[in-house]
Amino acid sequence: MQILEYHRIRVIQFNYLWFLVNRYCEFWMKISINLKVNKMENQKMIEVLQYCAAQCTHCYDACQLEKEMDMSICKMNDLDCADICRLTAQILERKSDNSAVFLKASEEMCDLCATECEKHAQMEHCKKCAEACRKCANQIQEFKVEHHV
Repeated sequence: MQILEYHRIRVIQFNYLWFLVNRYCEFWMKISINLKVNKMENQKMIEVLQYCAAQCTHCYDACQLEKEMDMSICKMNDLDCADICRLTAQILERKSDNSAVFLKASEEMCDLCATECEKHAQMEHCKKCAEACRKCANQIQEFKVEHHV
């Protein structure tokens, strides 16, 4: 009788241990999945920032060639927006604790740049730049809400 009781207790212990191991594995799998999702979301935001920077740089280059209008404000905003978007992408890549500050600055600069470029929407490069900046600003807003930044 004692042997049966001993085996029954061992089976219960084994089942409990198995339960704990499964819970532990489930926990780490959830964390792993969340890290992959966060990495993908960060990568998407980084790509949007880099695209915006590229469009702003292209707009700046095209504005340099413009002779009929004064494009000095547009050119300044293009360079500032490109710089802050590139820097913010780098900050996000290295997962800095200061990313919220840079995201806010990028969002504001993208709005400023888009507003200025929309004044010259008859020029294709300004139109594309404004679209990229608006998209970037909207993505930053969504990113900040999703990540509680």
